[in-house]
Amino acid sequence: MAAPMIRKNAIIVIYISGFLDLFGVSMILPLITSHARDLGASPTVSGILGSVYGALQLFTSPLVGQWSDVAGRRFALLVCLFMSAGGYSIFAMATSVSLMFIARLPLGIFKHSQNISKAYLADIITDSEQAAVIGNFNAVSILVWLIVPTEKAHHEMKKSLASSTSLKALQSDEINFNSKTFWQAAKDMNWKDLWDLYFIKFLLGASVIIYRSNFSLVLVQKFETSPITNGYIISFNGIVSAFVGLFTGYISSYYTSNAKLVLHLAIMQVFTMISLSVSPSLWLYTLFLVPLCFATTITRVAATKLMLERGNKKDIGILMGFQQSCMSVARMLAPLVAGISQEVTSSGPSIMGAGFSLAAVIIMCWRPQDPRERKKYE
Repeated sequence: MAAPMIRKNAIIVIYISGFLDLFGVSMILPLITSHARDLGASPTVSGILGSVYGALQLFTSPLVGQWSDVAGRRFALLVCLFMSAGGYSIFAMATSVSLMFIARLPLGIFKHSQNISKAYLADIITDSEQAAVIGNFNAVSILVWLIVPTEKAHHEMKKSLASSTSLKALQSDEINFNSKTFWQAAKDMNWKDLWDLYFIKFLLGASVIIYRSNFSLVLVQKFETSPITNGYIISFNGIVSAFVGLFTGYISSYYTSNAKLVLHLAIMQVFTMISLSVSPSLWLYTLFLVPLCFATTITRVAATKLMLERGNKKDIGILMGFQQSCMSVARMLAPLVAGISQEVTSSGPSIMGAGFSLAAVIIMCWRPQDPRERKKYE
């Protein structure tokens, strides 16, 4: 009885940690650009400030992910949370644009707590629980050290729950990591089988980031909204996403294939983006945010499950790290694409978002993503 209780407590603490982590980000992220401009930064410099984070994440995501494979999720999570807190503290004291760039460094290198948390959850739960547990995590740190046991402590319990899906116990010390280990793990990955899935992840992620990059500016340009109205709409968007996250496991249970679920959600994303681009009124525009929240929230979970199905389970950390690298590239490119498209029309970001999502749909139709279908395909 003790092992299931420890496991349950660990999941709850990871939920709380993830919630606090994202809560802190949500308070700071919307203010970065405006604060930089208050300090004298030009729009171009403000854009570069946003791109620095994505550029650093591009290179550090797989490194930190593989480091968590060998050092242990708990230790890696604690370091990432601590260093991220340091970056936010520098932001709080920043009185110049230079200090804001410095604050971006620890965040770009160590802000991988969400991926490590998901990897930890994948370590201690069975395949059948992944959609529900990771979905709940997406919806909701000293406590991590005090309460969360290492993934080794869960290995035998998970083996008894589902011996066919048990993961290899980690044998390395927390400091047993070097560049040779990383490059060997990266080399051993089945890139021939995974490249298209990573590209799909990039396209779907870039689609949403392009749309959301200039979200407030689009509202002002199209509907002349006030800052408080924008705040209400953004909060509504977050509430809907959190609500959908709580039911992700229930919704996923209707699909026997995560690949088919991702495909259907991508199609929904295409039509929703098109609908947003032609919405004539603010209330209709806000209404179309509901299916967009539905598609993006569940896609994050379904795509992660699909990645775990297709990859080697002993390398969950590095798999998640390279997935984050795809998103980092998207974060680098999306603001530029959004800005250029908005110069043409206020609906430019949503139109470009629809195009990126459509490209992902085409690839999924061309190259089946379900592991069983791929065997027939090959």
